[in-house]
Amino acid sequence: TGQLESALQDLDRAIELDPGLAISYYNRALVYVLLGKDSEARQDGQRAVVLGIDASTLKEAITQLETRP
Repeated sequence: TGQLESALQDLDRAIELDPGLAISYYNRALVYVLLGKDSEARQDGQRAVVLGIDASTLKEAITQLETRP
């Protein structure tokens, strides 16, 4: 989880610098999924979609992460 926490810090900083960048919320949502932080993942996923990420693309990525061996 050290790498995930580091990624989370980087994404937090990216969002701080540009809160309108949808891909940062998308990626942070995926990191939250991997960390088991469902509420945070849902919140960031919703923000990413509002900012322009395709909802089905996000859902597919989350499903792949949740079903990986």
